[in-house]
Amino acid sequence: MFKRDNTWWTCFRIDGKKIRRSLETSNKKLAEAIEGQIKADIVKGKFLDISVCSNRNFKELSEKYLAEWTVKKSLKSQERDKGIFKNYLNPFFENMLLADIHPKHVSRYKQQRKTKKASRDTINKELGLMKAAFNVAIREWEWVDSSPVSRVRMERAGEGRVRFLTQQEFSKLYKNCEDWVKPFVIIARYTGLRMGNVLALSWGQIDLFRKIITVDKTKNGDPIGIPVCETLFKTLKSLNKVRDIKSKNVFPTKLSYNALQRRVQRAFKTACNASGIEKFRWHDLRHDFASMLIQRGVDIYTVQILLGHKDGRMTRRYAHLSPENLRSAVKVLDETAEGGNFGHNLDTMGSI
Repeated sequence: MFKRDNTWWTCFRIDGKKIRRSLETSNKKLAEAIEGQIKADIVKGKFLDISVCSNRNFKELSEKYLAEWTVKKSLKSQERDKGIFKNYLNPFFENMLLADIHPKHVSRYKQQRKTKKASRDTINKELGLMKAAFNVAIREWEWVDSSPVSRVRMERAGEGRVRFLTQQEFSKLYKNCEDWVKPFVIIARYTGLRMGNVLALSWGQIDLFRKIITVDKTKNGDPIGIPVCETLFKTLKSLNKVRDIKSKNVFPTKLSYNALQRRVQRAFKTACNASGIEKFRWHDLRHDFASMLIQRGVDIYTVQILLGHKDGRMTRRYAHLSPENLRSAVKVLDETAEGGNFGHNLDTMGSI
């Protein structure tokens, strides 16, 4: 027996095939009893190998995953998962039995997507969804005992797109925004929050006395507290003066989330066009937030916390914006040379 994620598992062979089975308990004595029953069933010929007998295919996997797991995600993520299964994964795998899908098939899928000019990040998202579905099929449903995706190397991710505005560009953009959309823009730019968090912002998350915004539902699952700067504080105070006491939302509306998102994005794009600003999306306000901090000397680790990045690699793409920070960092090396005579009298160095 072995333990994984606080659950006991057993491993054995039947007709040369290695089979892993969850014993569905964290209690060791109970797990040993269940394992003993399984071994007895094998001896009696009563053991049922679920992964072989179920004959589940990939389409069934995608449907069950969407119904039971994707529904727990945000609306945006739900639409993304449905689109990936419907348009890409299912056309390639749907008629294949799960037990017949091997790493070579996943590699062929990768190659097909490359020939159709899919980006590396796009391919990784598709394989990541497939991997997540197989992991659930292993741990929760016991449809299979291994994942063909786990042995396939992901594409090397790109650095990602970083676009930010000069203060002059932002002033022009803000001036061309309609009055109703300006608070959305200020909150996004001076908190670095994603659009979903901005649209769903409630007064319960905002502490005007302590000047802090608390966000519980972030992309990585960890809550963050974002200090409120003076520019943002003025906007929040203005919104608070005209707020609807009956509504807990900062931006109360009768529109659905998707309808509100489209309306804000259209208004923002119109303002960008009127300002002559090209290739600047709403999400780039988040990059703008990070860029302002980095360029004003805030360290990478602090920016990582404020952005809610679990992986520091996501934040390090902003490092090139602050060469002076790097310069000050290497100045400590001079301290190691104190009392020495390094780097001088190069005129006395012989020829090379």
